[in-house]
Amino acid sequence: MTIWTQLLGSEVRYVGTRFRTRALLAGDGEPLLLLHGQGGSLENFRHNIAAFAEHYRVVAVDFLWHGLSEKPPLNGPLIPRLIEQVLDVVDTLRLAPCQVEGQSQGGWVAATLAIQQPELVRKLVLTTPTGLEPELGPVAPAALAAQLANHLEILDDPTDEAVRRRMAILVSDLSVIDDEQFALRSWFMRNPEVNAGMRAAITAYLSPENQALRLGPDELGRLTMPTLLYWGSHNMGGRAKGDALARVIPGGNYHCPDVGHWAQFEQPDEHNRVVLDFLAG
Repeated sequence: MTIWTQLLGSEVRYVGTRFRTRALLAGDGEPLLLLHGQGGSLENFRHNIAAFAEHYRVVAVDFLWHGLSEKPPLNGPLIPRLIEQVLDVVDTLRLAPCQVEGQSQGGWVAATLAIQQPELVRKLVLTTPTGLEPELGPVAPAALAAQLANHLEILDDPTDEAVRRRMAILVSDLSVIDDEQFALRSWFMRNPEVNAGMRAAITAYLSPENQALRLGPDELGRLTMPTLLYWGSHNMGGRAKGDALARVIPGGNYHCPDVGHWAQFEQPDEHNRVVLDFLAG
């Protein structure tokens, strides 16, 4: 099944008053906002949108500096700027209060938003979130620099092999990523404007200033809405980190299937069922 057929019936358009955000809208009912991970696009949720749209008004967006959303000058840490964008989308489309699922970087944004403005988030799904730590500690600048160099090396020369190498870390079984998904990521990486945006985003994301905004037990303990942590046993840090993170997130809603970082993509049927059950409960 192609991306095009999976997203039949959806509307893709640009929204926002402060920023030009590419958004996909599908379904009716209570709003459900989907926020993708670092370097991705709204198509990261291609296996989930139709199932969610049977019950909710789904809004999936490309983050700024990602996909086909606006790529303004970027100074300072990334997460606060992405929160500004999400608030712009929420205000423009009158989504508040809404359900929110954030995956990877999107989970960091969603959790921060939920802590800062809890009245906007009815229920929260954190799928393999980054930026959330069961125990906060210092991040070595040398480690951040090494990660950044690795990302920029791929963006310098996004060959088919390099793109596959980058995407291989997202899943435990590379065969679940079809040629169309590889082609989409390759197109983004090879488009000069998108490539420049991805460079700016990853540089700001891995900056010490941005990493200082990670959420530890004290911050996560302030989450007041029902929250589901959806992890993966092959995700970064493994099941042990997921277990530890679940212990510091109030509510005890935790699911950890045998998948990697792209949990919503690798086993979508299970993901869709668990998330929909949580949102309906």
